[in-house]
Amino acid sequence: MAAVYGPREPRSRARELFDRATLDVVVRPRVGSAGAAERELEGHLRRQLEGTVLCGEYPRTQILVVVQACSCDGSGAAVAGNAAFLALLDAGVSMRATSLSVSVGVHLAADAPATLLLDPTEAEEKDRGATPW
Repeated sequence: MAAVYGPREPRSRARELFDRATLDVVVRPRVGSAGAAERELEGHLRRQLEGTVLCGEYPRTQILVVVQACSCDGSGAAVAGNAAFLALLDAGVSMRATSLSVSVGVHLAADAPATLLLDPTEAEEKDRGATPW
């Protein structure tokens, strides 16, 4: 689940950029508080969305994207990327391109060639041989 707040006036003047909008991404886990995995996903989503959103059209503003995990069946990073893009689209934020996220895993076995897994499940992600991004 994703929500977009903004473009709006930034909460802090220190975070304000005079020539463009500040894009902030917050990832909340299904239960508990955010950890290192959520911070890594926030950075990944911020880099992905900064290439898509036309931040120059909203000077001195903040765009906040909040992503909340509702269930964890696998391919969470791809689902979060698609949810964030669709929330920005629904909010009417100007973007230069369409964004699409997919998840591909690589299963490495000692006695068999590498196998590509499209949309891996949570169990397959735990057993994967490569990172999802």
